[in-house]
Amino acid sequence: MKRKVFCLSLLVLTCSFLKSQPVERFIIVDQFGYLPVSEKTALIKNPVTGFDAVRSFTPGENYVLVNAATGARIFRGQPLKWKSGATDASSGDQVWHFDFSTVTDTGSYYILDSVNQVRSYEFRIAPGIYNEVLRQAVRSFFYQRAGCAKEAKYAGEAWADGASHIGPLQDKNCRPYNEKTNASKERDLSGGWYDAGDYNKYTNWTASYIVEMMKSYIENPAAWGDNYNLPESGNGIPDLLDEARWGIDFLLRMQQDDGGVLSIVSESHASPPSSATGQSVYGPASSSATWNTAAALAISAKVFRSVNRISYSDSLISAAEKAWDWAEAHPAVIFHNNSASNGSSGVGAGDQETSDYGRFIARLKASCFLYEVTGKESYHSYFSKNYQNVHLIQWNYAYPYEPSEQDLLLYYSTLSKASPAISNQVKTAYRNAMLTNGDNFPAWYSSTDPYKAHMDSYTWGSNNQKGAVGSMFYNMIQYNIDPLKNQDALNAAAAYIHYIHGVNPLNLVYLSNMYAFGGDSCVNEFYHSWFTNGSPKWDRVGTSLYGPAPGFLTGGPNPSYNWDGCCNTPNCGSAGNNAICISESISPPKDQPKQKSYKDFNTSWPLNSWEVTENSCGYQVSYIRLLSKFVTGFDCHGDSAGTADFDLCGICSGGNTGREPATENCECHDYGKTAHIEASACESMTSPSGKYMWTVSGIYNDTLTAADGCDSILVVTLKVNHPTGNTITVNSCSTYTSPAGSRYSVSGTYYDTIPNAAGCDSIITINLTIPVINTLIAASGDTLVAEEKGLDYHWLNCDNDYEQIEGATGESFLPGVSGNYAVEISYTGCKDTSQCYYLEITGIRYNEMGPGLIVYPNPAREVINIKLPESCNEVYVEIRNISGALMFSEKYLHSASLHIPLKLPPGFYMVMLKNNLDQKAIVKIGIE
Repeated sequence: MKRKVFCLSLLVLTCSFLKSQPVERFIIVDQFGYLPVSEKTALIKNPVTGFDAVRSFTPGENYVLVNAATGARIFRGQPLKWKSGATDASSGDQVWHFDFSTVTDTGSYYILDSVNQVRSYEFRIAPGIYNEVLRQAVRSFFYQRAGCAKEAKYAGEAWADGASHIGPLQDKNCRPYNEKTNASKERDLSGGWYDAGDYNKYTNWTASYIVEMMKSYIENPAAWGDNYNLPESGNGIPDLLDEARWGIDFLLRMQQDDGGVLSIVSESHASPPSSATGQSVYGPASSSATWNTAAALAISAKVFRSVNRISYSDSLISAAEKAWDWAEAHPAVIFHNNSASNGSSGVGAGDQETSDYGRFIARLKASCFLYEVTGKESYHSYFSKNYQNVHLIQWNYAYPYEPSEQDLLLYYSTLSKASPAISNQVKTAYRNAMLTNGDNFPAWYSSTDPYKAHMDSYTWGSNNQKGAVGSMFYNMIQYNIDPLKNQDALNAAAAYIHYIHGVNPLNLVYLSNMYAFGGDSCVNEFYHSWFTNGSPKWDRVGTSLYGPAPGFLTGGPNPSYNWDGCCNTPNCGSAGNNAICISESISPPKDQPKQKSYKDFNTSWPLNSWEVTENSCGYQVSYIRLLSKFVTGFDCHGDSAGTADFDLCGICSGGNTGREPATENCECHDYGKTAHIEASACESMTSPSGKYMWTVSGIYNDTLTAADGCDSILVVTLKVNHPTGNTITVNSCSTYTSPAGSRYSVSGTYYDTIPNAAGCDSIITINLTIPVINTLIAASGDTLVAEEKGLDYHWLNCDNDYEQIEGATGESFLPGVSGNYAVEISYTGCKDTSQCYYLEITGIRYNEMGPGLIVYPNPAREVINIKLPESCNEVYVEIRNISGALMFSEKYLHSASLHIPLKLPPGFYMVMLKNNLDQKAIVKIGIE
């Protein structure tokens, strides 16, 4: 049931038991799926130690791969014990493997234990299966942008927010941390990304993210589209590069006239980010920040030149060389932020300064990338004289805590003017390290980790290292180290992707809120100043209104996690803080096997959830770079070398989709869709040809007839842009003007006059026929009770604030009069939607939806009410999302009606009654 809204005609069940196997979380797959040609292994676990050892699971002898759409049993086999049934110390589990790699046909599947009659989550086998996952992972950087308005059309209404940190004494008027009142040293340091769950901007780390983005593009240019629904989408530049430029331009602002680069901007925190009002301050230039910036600008210059941004590329080279010159003249300028020793306490969170070795690596990177884009021998001279001091060469050892250093040497080997001797030495050292170091290929060949993603140790940010290890294996292919090992390297690298996607002891996708994109068990909350604990909107999926934005990679299992030391004393500063210490169990993540040292929580000090769940842009680019290796040149329709792409409405169009791409915002409507609305005779509504802002949300279907009971639900929202202060012409060219800052209801037929145009040149006409909307709810006996429903008219401003206009709802109708009522909306014309104010007209249809079960109101907001069929006795109620994930379940004895509070994010849900055996769809609409 993933990714699709099924026709209601398929959802209406009779009073007979719905036969399906329940999901068993101990049967584990990549929840997004597998490429057709990849190795595919389902894992089955029996927990022996750890928090989940309270129950056990013994696999049946026969496992089956089932086509989820047809029920056909495609492949059978016997699960094989890992190491003869031994218990793995890192996970605390016994594990079995069920290999179905021979299946390559595109489709949706699940793994069935035919003895125990339980199954895995559904997954897909298809080309391009990770394209949308990659898209969402990259989009997480958009949500991390400082100083950028997250408009609803890009961020979604759930995570829309104004531009942050651009108020008085914030980023555009940033002052030194030790001279906060010195206006003469103000600098515009706007832009950049919130580094992690905190909003601070660290130059060294920002530069490293940009380098990883550039390498990701260089290593697989075909993976990147111009369709990620960013403000820059559709500009002819891959959106990965557009996102990188947001960080690059921030680094350019951080550069002083003399070439030195400032080290940090410390930001205030609030939820949402735009509500942060505290002063922004910056730290001084440092050697490490300047060398790292030189490296980032130089490699970016190469990439932007390749996409024909010549002038921009030239400016980056100039700035990179200027940074190099300053750092060479000031090689030992060090700044430790958040340190009492220099009065910087509270400036940032983590210390962005590095070690002597870190400064050396930054200098070596800059020399390599500058040599490539300038050809100057001075840069090559430094590199060739110093590369042997990199640990890969010194130790003949490769490991996931120095991936960028190892990658730097490999990258050098690809340069057209690289020394053949140095290149050969680097490749030989890397091959030896990968083939002989016990944690690399030997661990893969010996199946050291039953979950196939071995790491020797798990630390704070272990998911970052998972991405790094996967890329270490893929480097064997990328840099042509040993072609005979390519297939093994590919399988090993993919295993680390599968781990992030759920093939781990927790059966958890370590990406946030990916339910709409194929995930079944995802990160529901993580430590972040926006998606903060207790937020009624963004705390947790299924509890708060929206939960966090999708696509963020969290830190991962951390066996070193502990609460603050004050929790072991009588006092953490107050009774309230002491109460937090015992407010929830910390085992897990504490006192668990390494791979189970994780908990889905975001409680702040003194429970310090950031040690486990905080995101980081560093973790994100590590994962993005690895995942991009498994995204090929498939279009959004899944066609190899296809031409379909996401249009400006975010809809896959062109190519083989059968849909023409939209070229104007006002075309973002369901053109040509026929939808049943609840009219008296089951009438249908078809969107006319032309250009309209018509947003249809709900479940619609072309095939229902009157005999089906008109079970479809339709919510129609017509948005017509009308900016503040614009004059609209009423009827015979008389005028009506909306005053600035006000919100008014508008009725009748209006014409928006084009400035300087003659007469009443109409571009918008709205004709409204508004009968009363009601719901008939059958109560006990035969009495019909009318529940009145009407329309709301709003003026919405830029912040989407609204108020209901008094008297906007329809008149009541006579109780006892049966029938369904509808709203008819007709309109012509087109208006750009870029202005702030627009009229929103929303009609909500209600219906009994057939005999027996009644679910109301429908759509629901805060509660749902269920009237049960008289034949029902004991009733089990489930609510599932459109991906099939269980969001609510409860058993009830028979009652005339049930009243269930909703704590779900907005979206489509199914209400399912088992044992009496009816099923209905509902729509939940979140409200503030």
